[in-house]
Amino acid sequence: MFKGVKSEVIKLLAGKMIYICVGLVAILSGMEFFMTKLLKYVEPQQVSDLSEIYPHAQRYILISLSNLLGGGPLLIMIIIIMANIMTEEYGRGILKYSLMALSRTQFMLSKLFVTGAVCFILVMTAFVTNIIIGYFAFDWAPSSYSFLELFGAYLIGWLVAYGFACVLIFMNQFISKVGVSISLGFVFFIIVGLLSVIIPDSFKAFLITANFVYILDMEKEVFIQLILNGSIYIILFSLLSILHFNKKELLY
Repeated sequence: MFKGVKSEVIKLLAGKMIYICVGLVAILSGMEFFMTKLLKYVEPQQVSDLSEIYPHAQRYILISLSNLLGGGPLLIMIIIIMANIMTEEYGRGILKYSLMALSRTQFMLSKLFVTGAVCFILVMTAFVTNIIIGYFAFDWAPSSYSFLELFGAYLIGWLVAYGFACVLIFMNQFISKVGVSISLGFVFFIIVGLLSVIIPDSFKAFLITANFVYILDMEKEVFIQLILNGSIYIILFSLLSILHFNKKELLY
């Protein structure tokens, strides 16, 4: 499997997509702060002081994470990257050559591994950017959440993002064109968003990303629920992807 992972990493780093997405995550992570600061001067009657929205650095760091995942920008980037990762061999007609060096299981595991790495890179980019902005733009409250607690919240964010990506990997088992893959990813993103609004709260625990906004509460029960949610999606759809790919009749 190491050969497969190495090949996927080389292809990922050789392209521009991952670097563009990392840059966008860094920009979007700081955009909320600058937009709110701009609003303070444009409509001072609404925002007289940034401390009304962000009482301390830790709050800003958590709100930014919630907006990136719950609001969707990070998930949209994952949709685009996953479409390229999963359809590249089909598009270039090299799938049969890739499977000469790897078993089907190893091939799919390498895709899953790199997917997890991509999600981790994007989430940690947001973490580093928000820590820097939060530390220099706001007061760090010693009585609020510690650095490790914030890091833990972002790790949970990574689990949720990875779970979302694993669903996309399974969906891409039935697609060979990048444009169709991206379109289907957006459809899934919209469906999840709609369901998170219309279904009862008791069912939202089973819907990926639906309850991520509650990360702001930093409660143990929320942490456990999000960890279980993300882990179940990762394990379930990883297994489904491997099983389906092993049984799939491949048209090279």
